[in-house]
Amino acid sequence: MASTENNYVTHGLRGQVGDLFVFKLVNGRTIVAAPPHKSRNEPTEKQQKQRELFQEAAIYGKTVTVTPELKAMYETSVPEGGSVYKVALADFMNAPEIKEVDVTKYVGDPGNTIRIRATDDFMVKMVDVTITSEDGSLIEAGEAIKQANGLDWLFTATVKNESPTGDKIVIRAIDLPGNITTWD
Repeated sequence: MASTENNYVTHGLRGQVGDLFVFKLVNGRTIVAAPPHKSRNEPTEKQQKQRELFQEAAIYGKTVTVTPELKAMYETSVPEGGSVYKVALADFMNAPEIKEVDVTKYVGDPGNTIRIRATDDFMVKMVDVTITSEDGSLIEAGEAIKQANGLDWLFTATVKNESPTGDKIVIRAIDLPGNITTWD
């Protein structure tokens, strides 16, 4: 791949010239590259799933660019030479991460807390917590509250849990496109 920086003849050109080469505009620079070729092999199941995921991400990215509220949110994270579409596409492709869960302050009493550190490449929209007993019955479920540091979320128990030993705590972090990461 060659760059045609400061070349008045090729500056801003885009498109394919026969089957010889392709001009691409990348971050304001004209790039000359070999033309893409399509594989003659049938895609594997994994490749097909990835293509479908990318297609969904592209639809999400286009939707963001035409939805004023979403576009305004994503514009705050556009790097120089980037676009809202690219930021939204990347956000769709990357689920949030639950980095840390601190249950040491939860002993089954109302007011006890569970701290969750959740991150995303753009924004964690919501974190919810579900606590079930050893037999699977629901004890409590609710949303955690985002803390001032922008990383931590705090869930505050409201129900007395007589026997927290053996309980199962499930935490879900959800980002703006709806990707969900679960910790249990």
